[in-house]
Amino acid sequence: MDRQAQTFMGPDRAFAAEADLPYRGLCGDVYLLSSPRGPRIEDVFVQPSVQEGRLRLLADLALPEEGECRLRARVEHRGQTAKEFTSAPFASEDLEEGRIALSEPWPDPPLWDVHDRQFCTLRLELLDAAGRVADEALPVRFGFRDFVIRGRDFIMNGKRVHLRAVVLGSADSADTGSLEGATNTFARMRKHGFNFFIMGNYHFRTGGVNYFADLLRAADEEGMLLSFSMPHVSDFGWNLEPEHRRESYERIAGWIVRQVRHHPSVVLYAMNHNATGYQGDQDPEQLHGREAPEGNNRTQALRAQQIVADLDPTRPIYHHQSGNLGDFYTLNCYLNWAPIRERSRWLNVWAAEGIKPFFFVEWGLPHIASWSSYRGPEFIWRASVMQQAWTHEFAAAFKGDDAYTADQSDVQCLRNELHFWRNEQPFHYWNLHTTFANRDRNVLEIKSIYARRNWPAHRTWGVSAMLPWDQGDFWRRRPGVSTDDIPVETDWTALQRPGVSPDRLRHADSYLTSRHPEDHWEPTSIGRTMDRVNMPLLAYLAGRTGDFTEEDHNFLPGETVHKQVIVINDTREPAACTYRWALQGGPKGSGRIEAEPGGILKEAVSCRLPDDLAPGAYALSLSVTFEDGQTQQDALDVHVLPAPRAAAGAGIALYDPVGRTRAELEALGIPFTDARATDDLSDYALLVVGREALSAAGAAPDIAAVADGLNVLVFEQTEQALRDRLGFRTQVYGLRRVFPRVPDHPVLEGLSADHLRDWRGSATLYPPYMESPGGFQSYPHVRWCGFNNSRVWRCSTEGNVATALIEKPMRGDFLPIVDGGFDLQYAPLLECGAGRGRIVFCQMDVTGRSEADPAARTIIRNLVRYCAEAPPRQTRRAHYAGSARGRDTLRSLGVAADAPAGEMGSGDLLVLGPGAQGPPADEVRAAVERGLNVLLLANGEADLRNAPVPCRCEVRTVMNSRLDLARRGEALRGLSCAETHFRDFADLPLLSDPEPADEYGLLGAVELGEGRVVFCQAAPWMFDPAQFNHDRMTYRRTGFLLSRLLANLGAPMENRLLEHWSKPGLAVPDTSAGWVGEADPDEVGLEQGWHRPEFDDSAWQPIEVPGTWESQRPELADYDGIFWYRKEFDLPAVPQEAELVLTMGAVDDEDWTYLNGELIGSITAETHEQHWAAPRRYEMPRRLLRAGRNVLAVRVRDTYMGGGIVRGPVSVQAPGRWLESYYLAAPEADDDPYRYYRW
Repeated sequence: MDRQAQTFMGPDRAFAAEADLPYRGLCGDVYLLSSPRGPRIEDVFVQPSVQEGRLRLLADLALPEEGECRLRARVEHRGQTAKEFTSAPFASEDLEEGRIALSEPWPDPPLWDVHDRQFCTLRLELLDAAGRVADEALPVRFGFRDFVIRGRDFIMNGKRVHLRAVVLGSADSADTGSLEGATNTFARMRKHGFNFFIMGNYHFRTGGVNYFADLLRAADEEGMLLSFSMPHVSDFGWNLEPEHRRESYERIAGWIVRQVRHHPSVVLYAMNHNATGYQGDQDPEQLHGREAPEGNNRTQALRAQQIVADLDPTRPIYHHQSGNLGDFYTLNCYLNWAPIRERSRWLNVWAAEGIKPFFFVEWGLPHIASWSSYRGPEFIWRASVMQQAWTHEFAAAFKGDDAYTADQSDVQCLRNELHFWRNEQPFHYWNLHTTFANRDRNVLEIKSIYARRNWPAHRTWGVSAMLPWDQGDFWRRRPGVSTDDIPVETDWTALQRPGVSPDRLRHADSYLTSRHPEDHWEPTSIGRTMDRVNMPLLAYLAGRTGDFTEEDHNFLPGETVHKQVIVINDTREPAACTYRWALQGGPKGSGRIEAEPGGILKEAVSCRLPDDLAPGAYALSLSVTFEDGQTQQDALDVHVLPAPRAAAGAGIALYDPVGRTRAELEALGIPFTDARATDDLSDYALLVVGREALSAAGAAPDIAAVADGLNVLVFEQTEQALRDRLGFRTQVYGLRRVFPRVPDHPVLEGLSADHLRDWRGSATLYPPYMESPGGFQSYPHVRWCGFNNSRVWRCSTEGNVATALIEKPMRGDFLPIVDGGFDLQYAPLLECGAGRGRIVFCQMDVTGRSEADPAARTIIRNLVRYCAEAPPRQTRRAHYAGSARGRDTLRSLGVAADAPAGEMGSGDLLVLGPGAQGPPADEVRAAVERGLNVLLLANGEADLRNAPVPCRCEVRTVMNSRLDLARRGEALRGLSCAETHFRDFADLPLLSDPEPADEYGLLGAVELGEGRVVFCQAAPWMFDPAQFNHDRMTYRRTGFLLSRLLANLGAPMENRLLEHWSKPGLAVPDTSAGWVGEADPDEVGLEQGWHRPEFDDSAWQPIEVPGTWESQRPELADYDGIFWYRKEFDLPAVPQEAELVLTMGAVDDEDWTYLNGELIGSITAETHEQHWAAPRRYEMPRRLLRAGRNVLAVRVRDTYMGGGIVRGPVSVQAPGRWLESYYLAAPEADDDPYRYYRW
């Protein structure tokens, strides 16, 4: 046994630890066997084949050199002889390596199957030449069954089978590992729809596997299928070429095969867990199984597979989490927060083009690690890092404001989190997640939302096998039940028997393996969902023919609703059912479906809506009754919208150079006049800027007239234009749901929250799949706020409501009409006030859809009407009294306020900050009655005594205070519960009078005469990230909170939008393509000047970045060493206003990067611990750049496995306008919530 052992959580995450022996002594039964001295049977392997209708026997024999023998076989079934045959005579020279094979037709054997577990017993005798019995083998109990791969399906006994799995360890205690314990486990598994398990030992290492004989026996008896683990090639130095290692591997594997081969429940072998995959193996476009990377570890894994296949050719073999390797495609699929709809379509390419079985050996529902803010590069369960638990923030994308409730578990989690942050002490995630991991609210209920849609979708695609990794989340122990061990009476008369006998039944944390009574446990929300979607028979309502994952629900009267009834039969017998569907108060229908074992049937249903159907929500219900009496129910909502209003009138100019919006307006009957970028717009009330009309550096119409009352409506623009031209912080993420933030806004007329989700067809602003990152060894990466951040793959734009998202700005009057996504921080409908006019950004995917959605069409009409008819904006003069900190904060938000002087009234806004020495309270009150608006900002108890209205407060500690949305009113317009949810504890004087507008008294509003008094007891400076970086999110939230309160009260707010609009962004060279490369095994490149611009690289071959050189150049398949990249680019002129920056996602392993011959940056093993994964960001000094030709050269040293510029994007960037535009703090890479990392 080696002193060290390796544990793999991924091919790039191997951890060495001191080896131990968790199980010592005799871990199995002990038998005394004897063999005759003469001719004898040494081993028998029974190999039944249902598809061939044949029984094959392999017998290892010891025979004398002379004389003939025969084998006589008798197969018993239920005590009776079912088959008997004798071989032809043979002699020792007829044996192959001491073995002989017998094969006998048997077209109608008694089959072992999961629903009908019939066993046979083989009795094999060796006869000498005279027919005497020379030896008799021990009886072999077996089940006649086969399990084979046919295309991408598993076939057992001639019938397709799909595996729904859990993971179980080898028995670590007598109560779970005994026959009774295993039987109990399998009964519970079957009750909840599982028919397969994988042995949790992810290797077969000395001392690492306990007693398992009773587990296999119980699996046979109960019909529970499983895979059994083989030795891990890593324990053999990743090299089975040396004969002694190959023989050692074969010896251990052979022993395992002999233990399990006659157990019909063992249908698969597993090996090399988590060690031979690759970062790109989750790419949904590559799941077909036709392409895969190469490498020594994968080659050696296949050698191990062949060894086991030679030992046992009757069972398929898979490599756990290895992508496309061997006969399977296997994935640990942890997609973090990939949208639900896209997860449901992840197997689309495999279902259409796949050539081999697909097994989600671990499927994150999402996994509990996804609630952490941490996204690598270290493995999260070993990483001691600064991180946060974003439970409310991620849940908000699904629940909206309802996500922002808190209980004691949230308080404890935040206390733990703040303890480490305040002490600047990195920590492990378990210090946080144990406070909420088994909680329904915001955690398990979110997993349930995913599972309710993803699990049936995967089954409908026909996935071969899948395992939900968080199976422990499905049940919890009931409160108050006993957790004491239960003693077991010892049967002293039966000690000498095989198997284990427990002395006690332990308290266990796992429902499946617990021997405590079943009623001590209850299902969680995700457990109840799995009970609905995981049973062998599944019937549900799905999308229309050809696209069962669609979720269309918005319709107009007179349209036809097309859906399908899906029936999945994962029993082992044919199943038939009758179904009935009905639209609430409308049409109905019925039918019958018959499905073969393993069958997936889809039957279309159509329902025409009456022409006079009133707007509202209608349930389309389904009831399915199977012949065994089982009934299943399902329902979908159909939302009927009101008939559209007439189109807007005249005075509309359309700037649509790309031509993506004209047809939409014409189809809706909206009149317009074409406009060019140079046209005078002063005669128009509204300028409509068409989809994709703006670019970072191109022309744009002059909208200076907005200050005088021109309104501008901007339809969907690309992220690049929004970010690099206009200065917004952005995100490309397919939201399928947004929430009305201003429900009574004219743009949302005729729409409710239900209409703002899952739209018909696909959005087309971005393609359904992301551009490949190159090779197999990288996640997708994007440029986010100047950082090279990872992303999960995109798998569809179907159902998108918004794709290119704007983060809510703080500086200026920006009103989110709708919001959504992480922490509700993105506003796809955003109204910006500027002077007397407004600019409305519609980043909702309303135009160019593959199919028009009624809600999208309604929004287009409403937008044009509102922007064409809205009156000029009015603002007030702003005055401020209070501390300098408050004045500075107002200025940072775009509010220039002078000191209060003279009489104030309806044209004024007075902000009273901490320590304000403003006008007397009675004067302010009188001014409010005349129309003055007042904001009391972060006033202490002493300040509040001088408030213009009576108030009472009490200092309390608060971490969140949910808004009372029913009372939000004009003062709180545009605010969500996110803005009053702090990620810190604050001691604040909270209001009790006037009646607060939130849960604990953070905000209050009083109407007084013609004016309004608003209280806000929190301010951004209380959460300054410069003092405590943990508070960055709260600083953002409170900044937006204050910004909206000011805007709602009429503050004049400046921002740089018109300035950015009028000024093209800086054009930067494209460095994503056009690279050449050359290996430098002798390391002569530096000496020969390969980094210098004058070096002649004309003989070098093109190479793609990102990507490994091994994947592109076969001659470098095993090359570790120096490799050079060169790229030429042209600059029309050296930029004077900003420094350019070169970014590369990651270089494996070390790099030295040159610009025009001078070193501009390097990351090596000496500078960074995780140098192979560190993103590169090197400034390109202005003094080195030249007008005209420039040359980049990157010298790379690879020391292990794949090498090169392996992660993109590889790009030149200019400092973004979003650094100094509408946001209060400079971004950090970790601010990006959609960074991706597989756990």
